[in-house]
Amino acid sequence: MSLNPEKPQELRVMSNDNKIAEYRKQVEDKHNKLGPKPKKVFSTNGIIYLADGSVNLNLLSTPEKCIDLLLDLAVLEIANKQVNTWLARKDPLMMKGYSIEQYVSDVKCMLSLTMWEQEKKKLTDMNNKLTDLLSNEGKTAEAISDIGSALGLD
Repeated sequence: MSLNPEKPQELRVMSNDNKIAEYRKQVEDKHNKLGPKPKKVFSTNGIIYLADGSVNLNLLSTPEKCIDLLLDLAVLEIANKQVNTWLARKDPLMMKGYSIEQYVSDVKCMLSLTMWEQEKKKLTDMNNKLTDLLSNEGKTAEAISDIGSALGLD
């Protein structure tokens, strides 16, 4: 009785393909839960003027940059409250005609958008990596299934 050394390898490939399919389903579920891309709606002109220069909110590309800007705005708000205390007044912090609350709202909008984009990129990268790991047999089976679905044969 001879043993075929290919069989255990074949079973491992099928097992890996099954695990990959399971993971891809989880990635797809997370992608669906992500929801639609948040809309960018500003109540200011999108430019924040700080002591060391201006910041264009449209150019904030990471959640970390948004959080750093929120920290800068918090420092300004705290400083404004202290000055109001010293001068016994209640003037709200206004910059170029917009309130600090409007700027904070706009930065939070960008924070939401950059977090969504970061998560979408992560999920897309995972899906692409899983697709690359799929065996030739798995890729063939997937292509046949896609064609069957397109023809309405499923």
